[in-house]
Order: sequence, then structure tokens, then C-alpha cells
Amino acid sequence: MTGPVAEATAAGPVRFAALPPTPPQPWAGRRAGIRRGAVERHIVTGRTPGEEREVESFR
Repeated sequence: MTGPVAEATAAGPVRFAALPPTPPQPWAGRRAGIRRGAVERHIVTGRTPGEEREVESFR
């Protein structure tokens, strides 16, 4: 594909585009000596009754 394309579906037209290949991303892979982490989700209660927020932290 070289440009945007539209396809008709039962729900209506669907649009998508073909993107050119991306350059290598050496920072995105696993590296020796770097510990693996995890994302944790927490619920934080606000000052207003019933106010809660979802917060994610990386450990």
C-alpha cells in the first residue's frame, strides 16, 4: 500500500494507512545487566468523598 485506504464494512467505512518501515530501535529491547521491572496499579482516594483515581507505578 502507498496511501490511505477505505474499506466499507457493516458499521461504516474503516480507514487505515500503510506506514513506511521504521529504523531500528536498540533502546526498546532487553539489555544485559538491566533488571526487569513491573507496572503496579493503585487506587488513590481523593479528598472529596467518592473521588478515586487510578495510578500506575513502575517498580
